[in-house]
Amino acid sequence: LGSEDQERGVYTTSTAVIKNTGNVDLTNIALSITADSKYELTASPETIAIIHPGESVNITITCYVPEDQDSGLEQIGVLTVTADSSQGQVSRTKNLYLQTISHLEIRDMDISFNDHSEDVDPEETVDDIPPGVDVSLEVEVKNTFDEDVKIKDITVTIENSDLDVDEESNEFDLADGRKHRVTLNFEIPLDTDEDEYDLEIRVEGEDENDAKHVVETFITLSVERESHEIKILRVSPAREEAYPGETFNVDVRIANTGRHDEDAVRVLITNTELNIAEHKTSIVLDRDEETVVTIPITIPEDATPG
Repeated sequence: LGSEDQERGVYTTSTAVIKNTGNVDLTNIALSITADSKYELTASPETIAIIHPGESVNITITCYVPEDQDSGLEQIGVLTVTADSSQGQVSRTKNLYLQTISHLEIRDMDISFNDHSEDVDPEETVDDIPPGVDVSLEVEVKNTFDEDVKIKDITVTIENSDLDVDEESNEFDLADGRKHRVTLNFEIPLDTDEDEYDLEIRVEGEDENDAKHVVETFITLSVERESHEIKILRVSPAREEAYPGETFNVDVRIANTGRHDEDAVRVLITNTELNIAEHKTSIVLDRDEETVVTIPITIPEDATPG
């Protein structure tokens, strides 16, 4: 019953078929429905005199869609058909489902990482995402009611267990026809394998009649590694100030985010104004491994304060 465009506060009908799949006549066929009275479910006709073997009869099921009906597909009742036959009484049941419209809509999505930004459609793939990158997803949500109905306490959530992503926006309200944009931030872990990952996106809210409105979709994140790539994660000097002639350490945290193990990594620290060029070489760094490289820096005796 209903459809993805089914509105509330109206009646909807659906046709079902009752077929005699046996080899004897079915007689005194009776139809009954068990359901909450708010749905006003009826089946017509309620009785059928006879159905011969191989024959079928169409019936009409009518349902009222309450104003507080949640969006999506929900079981609302059970249809029971009983009949007599020369082999005894037979009975069959069928669950009845109602599908109702969601008046929340995802109008637009934009994804950005590093210096890259692009518009992304539902179920589309975003390519060339490197591991270890910070990602921002901006989602525009609209209340599609064309009457004066507010949807409140709306949240946008994104989730992927493989990437350890589980983020939710702050709640917001939308009057009919209004739009709102939210931004959710997450990180692709450094040790993420090259693969495609579906990011689930869910928007949920409740209207003034206590009906829940939900829309769900996904985008696919394609994580790809460079053949050889070393990332600098953090640079930590031992002090913020130093005087001419002093030596202090600089810690450099690096990670191998490429496809291969490395055995000749070089870290270089330079400052042309102070004529500093210090380095460490032949650093071994396996794939997905992080390490901290400590390099001593000496401020020249004749350095000018500044």
